[in-house]
Amino acid sequence: MRCDSATRIAAAAPPLTVQSFTHALARSLPRCAARATFTDMWKPLSESWPFGPAIAATAADILGQAIVTPALPFYLDKIGLPEADLPRWSGLIMGTQFAAVVLGSLISGRVGDTYGSAAAVRLALRGQVFFFALSAFAPFGVVGDPKLAVILLLLTRIGAGVSTALVSALLYIFDRAPSSQVLL
Repeated sequence: MRCDSATRIAAAAPPLTVQSFTHALARSLPRCAARATFTDMWKPLSESWPFGPAIAATAADILGQAIVTPALPFYLDKIGLPEADLPRWSGLIMGTQFAAVVLGSLISGRVGDTYGSAAAVRLALRGQVFFFALSAFAPFGVVGDPKLAVILLLLTRIGAGVSTALVSALLYIFDRAPSSQVLL
Protein backbone atom coordinates (compact mmCIF):
# COMPACT_ATOMS: atom_id res chain seq x y z
CA MET A 1 0.00 0.00 0.00
CA ARG A 2 1.34 3.42 -0.94
CA CYS A 3 1.51 6.15 1.72
CA ASP A 4 0.08 8.91 -0.42
CA SER A 5 -1.57 10.77 2.43
CA ALA A 6 -1.77 14.17 0.77
CA THR A 7 -4.51 13.03 -1.60
CA ARG A 8 -6.43 11.35 1.21
CA ILE A 9 -6.27 14.41 3.43
CA ALA A 10 -7.16 16.74 0.54
CA ALA A 11 -10.36 14.76 0.03
CA ALA A 12 -11.43 15.50 3.62
CA ALA A 13 -13.75 18.50 3.61
CA PRO A 14 -13.72 19.85 7.23
CA PRO A 15 -11.77 23.05 7.94
CA LEU A 16 -8.09 22.30 8.32
CA THR A 17 -6.22 23.24 11.48
CA VAL A 18 -2.81 22.02 12.60
CA GLN A 19 -4.39 19.62 15.07
CA SER A 20 -6.96 18.26 12.63
CA PHE A 21 -4.28 17.93 9.95
CA THR A 22 -2.04 15.97 12.33
CA HIS A 23 -4.88 13.62 13.35
CA ALA A 24 -6.03 13.14 9.76
CA LEU A 25 -2.52 12.39 8.61
CA ALA A 26 -1.93 9.99 11.49
CA ARG A 27 -5.17 8.13 10.64
CA SER A 28 -4.34 8.00 6.95
CA LEU A 29 -0.92 6.43 7.50
CA PRO A 30 -1.75 3.18 9.28
CA ARG A 31 0.96 1.16 7.59
CA CYS A 32 3.65 3.79 7.15
CA ALA A 33 6.79 3.48 9.21
CA ALA A 34 7.03 7.25 9.49
CA ARG A 35 3.77 7.57 11.42
CA ALA A 36 5.29 7.85 14.92
CA THR A 37 8.03 10.21 13.88
CA PHE A 38 5.62 12.46 12.00
CA THR A 39 3.25 12.85 14.93
CA ASP A 40 6.16 13.35 17.30
CA MET A 41 7.46 16.10 15.04
CA TRP A 42 4.56 18.33 16.06
CA LYS A 43 5.40 18.09 19.75
CA PRO A 44 7.45 20.91 21.21
CA LEU A 45 11.07 20.03 21.73
CA SER A 46 10.68 20.37 25.48
CA GLU A 47 8.13 17.52 25.48
CA SER A 48 10.00 15.17 23.18
CA TRP A 49 13.43 15.83 24.74
CA PRO A 50 12.84 17.35 28.20
CA PHE A 51 16.42 17.20 29.42
CA GLY A 52 17.95 18.41 26.16
CA PRO A 53 18.93 21.94 27.25
CA ALA A 54 20.64 20.59 30.36
CA ILE A 55 22.51 17.93 28.41
CA ALA A 56 23.60 20.45 25.79
CA ALA A 57 24.75 22.92 28.46
CA THR A 58 26.75 20.28 30.32
CA ALA A 59 28.33 18.98 27.12
CA ALA A 60 29.28 22.52 26.06
CA ASP A 61 30.73 23.18 29.50
CA ILE A 62 32.86 20.04 29.58
CA LEU A 63 33.96 20.40 25.97
CA GLY A 64 34.79 24.08 26.35
CA GLN A 65 36.91 23.43 29.40
CA ALA A 66 38.59 20.22 28.30
CA ILE A 67 39.43 21.21 24.74
CA VAL A 68 41.83 23.92 25.89
CA THR A 69 43.89 21.74 28.22
CA PRO A 70 46.08 19.87 25.68
CA ALA A 71 46.48 22.84 23.32
CA LEU A 72 47.24 25.52 25.91
CA PRO A 73 51.03 24.99 26.24
CA PHE A 74 51.43 25.07 22.46
CA TYR A 75 49.36 28.24 22.22
CA LEU A 76 51.35 29.94 24.97
CA ASP A 77 54.58 28.98 23.23
CA LYS A 78 53.27 30.34 19.91
CA ILE A 79 52.42 33.78 21.31
CA GLY A 80 55.98 34.14 22.54
CA LEU A 81 55.88 33.22 26.23
CA PRO A 82 59.30 32.03 27.45
CA GLU A 83 59.54 28.24 27.71
CA ALA A 84 60.38 28.42 31.41
CA ASP A 85 57.05 30.16 32.11
CA LEU A 86 54.87 27.72 30.13
CA PRO A 87 54.08 25.27 32.98
CA ARG A 88 53.36 28.06 35.46
CA TRP A 89 50.98 29.99 33.19
CA SER A 90 49.34 26.87 31.83
CA GLY A 91 48.62 25.61 35.34
CA LEU A 92 47.49 29.04 36.48
CA ILE A 93 45.03 29.44 33.59
CA MET A 94 43.48 26.00 34.03
CA GLY A 95 43.54 26.13 37.84
CA THR A 96 41.84 29.50 38.08
CA GLN A 97 39.24 28.41 35.54
CA PHE A 98 38.27 25.45 37.69
CA ALA A 99 38.36 27.60 40.81
CA ALA A 100 36.00 30.00 39.02
CA VAL A 101 33.67 27.02 38.43
CA VAL A 102 33.12 26.91 42.19
CA LEU A 103 32.10 30.57 42.21
CA GLY A 104 29.99 30.07 39.08
CA SER A 105 28.21 27.12 40.69
CA LEU A 106 27.22 29.28 43.63
CA ILE A 107 25.99 32.04 41.33
CA SER A 108 24.02 29.70 39.05
CA GLY A 109 22.46 28.00 42.08
CA ARG A 110 21.26 31.37 43.36
CA VAL A 111 19.97 32.38 39.91
CA GLY A 112 18.20 29.02 39.58
CA ASP A 113 16.54 29.37 42.96
CA THR A 114 15.48 32.96 42.31
CA TYR A 115 14.48 32.99 38.63
CA GLY A 116 14.05 29.30 37.79
CA SER A 117 16.28 26.61 36.40
CA ALA A 118 15.52 27.42 32.75
CA ALA A 119 16.69 31.00 33.23
CA ALA A 120 19.86 29.75 34.93
CA VAL A 121 20.62 27.38 32.03
CA ARG A 122 19.99 30.15 29.47
CA LEU A 123 22.26 32.55 31.35
CA ALA A 124 25.00 29.94 31.67
CA LEU A 125 24.80 29.06 27.98
CA ARG A 126 25.03 32.72 26.98
CA GLY A 127 28.05 33.20 29.21
CA GLN A 128 29.69 30.08 27.85
CA VAL A 129 29.15 31.10 24.25
CA PHE A 130 30.57 34.56 24.92
CA PHE A 131 33.65 33.52 26.89
CA PHE A 132 34.48 30.39 24.88
CA ALA A 133 34.20 32.36 21.63
CA LEU A 134 36.28 35.16 23.13
CA SER A 135 38.99 32.76 24.24
CA ALA A 136 38.95 30.98 20.87
CA PHE A 137 38.82 33.92 18.48
CA ALA A 138 40.26 36.90 20.33
CA PRO A 139 43.66 37.87 18.90
CA PHE A 140 45.65 37.61 22.12
CA GLY A 141 48.85 37.00 20.16
CA VAL A 142 48.53 40.37 18.38
CA VAL A 143 48.67 42.32 21.63
CA GLY A 144 52.45 42.51 21.35
CA ASP A 145 53.35 41.71 24.95
CA PRO A 146 53.10 37.95 25.66
CA LYS A 147 52.41 38.51 29.37
CA LEU A 148 49.48 40.82 28.58
CA ALA A 149 48.12 38.27 26.09
CA VAL A 150 48.33 35.55 28.72
CA ILE A 151 46.61 37.74 31.33
CA LEU A 152 43.78 38.49 28.89
CA LEU A 153 43.43 34.77 28.16
CA LEU A 154 43.43 34.10 31.91
CA LEU A 155 40.60 36.60 32.44
CA THR A 156 38.49 35.09 29.67
CA ARG A 157 38.98 31.59 31.04
CA ILE A 158 37.95 32.83 34.49
CA GLY A 159 34.79 34.20 32.85
CA ALA A 160 34.26 30.80 31.21
CA GLY A 161 34.59 29.13 34.59
CA VAL A 162 32.13 31.51 36.25
CA SER A 163 29.58 30.85 33.51
CA THR A 164 29.54 27.12 34.21
CA ALA A 165 26.32 25.23 33.57
CA LEU A 166 26.94 22.27 35.84
CA VAL A 167 24.71 23.30 38.75
CA SER A 168 22.06 24.99 36.62
CA ALA A 169 21.82 21.86 34.46
CA LEU A 170 21.28 19.72 37.55
CA LEU A 171 18.60 22.13 38.77
CA TYR A 172 16.95 21.96 35.34
CA ILE A 173 16.90 18.15 35.39
CA PHE A 174 15.70 17.91 39.00
CA ASP A 175 12.86 20.35 38.29
CA ARG A 176 11.64 18.21 35.41
CA ALA A 177 12.35 14.69 36.67
CA PRO A 178 9.42 12.61 37.86
CA SER A 179 9.11 12.25 41.59
CA SER A 180 10.01 9.00 43.29
CA GLN A 181 6.32 8.48 44.07
CA VAL A 182 5.56 8.23 40.33
CA LEU A 183 8.37 5.76 39.70
CA LEU A 184 7.41 3.38 42.48
